Amino acid sequence: MDKDYADAKTVESALREWGEVFAKLSRIDAVFVPGGDPGQTQPKVLMALLEKQTQNLHRYHPKAQMWVSPQSFNQAWLEEFIDILKREQPAWLSGVVFGPRCASACRGYAS
Repeated sequence: MDKDYADAKTVESALREWGEVFAKLSRIDAVFVPGGDPGQTQPKVLMALLEKQTQNLHRYHPKAQMWVSPQSFNQAWLEEFIDILKREQPAWLSGVVFGPRCASACRGYAS
């Protein structure tokens, strides 16, 4: 995981690295990115990265899905994440995963 996905050079490098993996795999049905694992990345930055990575993924696997979880987000980041989902309704995002590291912050949002 990279330290700063707000940095354009880091994003460029990540796109290249993930693309190499996507190209080598004969089949990908879905990619799941735990929100807290890419270096504690703020939701607006994480979602921008994953939108680009979804385009990258679809170059090699057009039907593959992108999933994310808000795990390890504090309350402010969870609210930012939920706001992005409501406001932007990202078509590239296939789903949101609720997991154990989300339980306390996500209480009241899961449905």
